[in-house]
Amino acid sequence: SMVAPLIYLVDDVADARELQTIIDGYILQALAMFATGQMDPNSDADWNQYLSELENQGLAKYVEMSQAAYDNMK
Repeated sequence: SMVAPLIYLVDDVADARELQTIIDGYILQALAMFATGQMDPNSDADWNQYLSELENQGLAKYVEMSQAAYDNMK
């Protein structure tokens, strides 16, 4: 089943949106780099660099906030 849009706590809304914007922007940038051959998705080094950069962009915090929002909705 599909998950309804997440409803964040008032204090978390701005932070969640900012992190989502940053992460989405990096994903699009990386997708372009993979598509143009600047990065190789089959290269462990390139893939690990991609994952590392996602973490640097705040992925863990975003997932934590999203999980809390989901849990609060249940």
